[in-house]
Amino acid sequence: MTKGVAIGATYIGEVLGVVDGGFHRDAIYAGRLEATLDIDTQTAFGWDGGLLHATGYQLHGRGLSYCCLNNLLPVSNIEARRETRLFTLWAQQSFADGQASLRVGQIAADDEFFTSKVAAPFINGTFGWPTLMVGNTPGGAAAFPIAAPGVRLQVAADANRQILAGIFAGDPAGNANGLEPEFRNRDGLKFSLSGGAFAIVEAQYNITPDSDPDKTPASYKAGLWVQTGDRALDMFGDPGKRGPSWGAYAIVERMVWQPDGAAPDTGLSVFARVGAGASDPQPVRFYVDAGLNYRGPFDRADDMVGIALAYNKVSDTLRRADRAAGLPARESESVIELTYQYAAASWLVVQPDLQYVIRPGGGVLDPNVPTRRVPNATVAGLRTTLRF
Repeated sequence: MTKGVAIGATYIGEVLGVVDGGFHRDAIYAGRLEATLDIDTQTAFGWDGGLLHATGYQLHGRGLSYCCLNNLLPVSNIEARRETRLFTLWAQQSFADGQASLRVGQIAADDEFFTSKVAAPFINGTFGWPTLMVGNTPGGAAAFPIAAPGVRLQVAADANRQILAGIFAGDPAGNANGLEPEFRNRDGLKFSLSGGAFAIVEAQYNITPDSDPDKTPASYKAGLWVQTGDRALDMFGDPGKRGPSWGAYAIVERMVWQPDGAAPDTGLSVFARVGAGASDPQPVRFYVDAGLNYRGPFDRADDMVGIALAYNKVSDTLRRADRAAGLPARESESVIELTYQYAAASWLVVQPDLQYVIRPGGGVLDPNVPTRRVPNATVAGLRTTLRF
């Protein structure tokens, strides 16, 4: 950091392939270059408690879910259309001796809401911003790769307890001729205020070594969200009726075992997240994921091995719409992921990954053999992450 200005860059590149099942056997390369800019306004300008932030992406390659699976739980969390785009651009002001902050600008809800640190290392996109949110909101509700104009308030009662609340533009991609959201806002500069509003509030109880040295790290969260206004549900298809919708979720994560004398973040941790859409005509009725990871295997303090499972159930409304269209009713989709992060250097992580996708698309028809559903698929790949 120079005079309060910090510039960073991260490159993620991956090769993923369908080795069995799906509707098309293929392998792809995809990459994401992320550039960030942070300005501490106290150091740079003498403005106390301020922070300015911007993130941009250069996205290239193809997505395996697009080309080969037609699945709901995207096999990669960098899967997006090829483009160079602005992601976030916001200003934040802290107050009350750092116990509260207000953030205003182009914001990503998935940066802070519905998150799990234990789930974060997994590659499948649903372990970040789950399909409960993507499927039930237009444009994915202010999440990668399209942020939205909004306001976020964070208030901490003490070292353990805090509340997050945010309100965002309801359709970050804007309305335009039924195109996919990413094609409606290709460069991230649309700053759409259309589609009503997406609001979310989350209560958190966090235990850290700093807040309670006698306990292992843990986090407990509960949230509510609401989407107002008419909406077209881009990812899953529109079941007919449109209007406001809402839902709830809960998250539990904690370290359950730690070797004697180990570093604070070394050990076995588990997570579980569960959520439900509470009103029709939402396409996703129920979502749950769970998993575990172990940081520090084979006496390698910076390595991580983990396994996780996600389950996504579509709503009865969407099933009725399928039947009305003369199609087999979609049911649910699940994915199991096994991954290992090998810290080859302080700036390089190599990550082999294996996923098994069960009932892709919830049971959609195979475009090559329309008398059957897309078969379950095995996906294998290798990701590299470079930090500059």
